[in-house]
Amino acid sequence: GIDAVQQHERELAGVLFDRLSGITGLTVHSSPDRDRCTGVISVSSDLYTSDEVAALLNQHFHIDTRSGLHCAPGIHRRMGTLDRQGTVRISVGLHSTREEIDAVADALEQISQAVQA
Repeated sequence: GIDAVQQHERELAGVLFDRLSGITGLTVHSSPDRDRCTGVISVSSDLYTSDEVAALLNQHFHIDTRSGLHCAPGIHRRMGTLDRQGTVRISVGLHSTREEIDAVADALEQISQAVQA
């Protein structure tokens, strides 16, 4: 049922939030409150634009995300992500797995480590 789907998404989003929060050079712009979180996590990089992060995820790791201002330039101005062309949105859903969550987190960690090198 819908409650099980919502619980699945919240659990995976929580795991993703926890993994991404520990990556140097990456900022997570989503609520850490698992009761309030949705299946969408937004992130930004200290050195890459959102389009560049999304392109790296797609080209090198075959991970599709959405990048940009997401029809909300005002909120990005307030969050300080306007100059980075917004954020990268990563979503989880009914058919997402823990392995996929780990793959996304590992990929973003590799991207961030390459920047730091």
